[in-house]
Amino acid sequence: MPEECAAAFGDDEIENLYPDSSDWTIEQCRQWLEEHAEIPDDADEYGEDDWRNVVVESDAGPAEVFEWWRITPSLCRELRNLGQVVPDNDYGCWWGRCCTGQQIIMDGTLQHVATLIVDRVSGRRADQ
Repeated sequence: MPEECAAAFGDDEIENLYPDSSDWTIEQCRQWLEEHAEIPDDADEYGEDDWRNVVVESDAGPAEVFEWWRITPSLCRELRNLGQVVPDNDYGCWWGRCCTGQQIIMDGTLQHVATLIVDRVSGRRADQ
């Protein structure tokens, strides 16, 4: 049983553990690099594919998960779409929270999810 549990939470079973910049915008690449690496000096001349390559070449390690939270399947979908660390296995849906030290209600990721849901329900676009 412990081996099965360990396998269900192994690196290969966890989505978004490593960054996948294949469909990121320039702004998403820039934001990720600001938080995890360095932005090249000549970045102003880069196109979208160049930015994505810089993220890939930054030799990114896995996300640093500080807390594991059991979540609903619907929240799992929202977090997955935002690139958050989420295993979905026989033990349920989980969120690998990459910050700690503040109340969960104040977590910027969950606030972002709440805003997306409210905007979707009210018919507003997220960029308005």
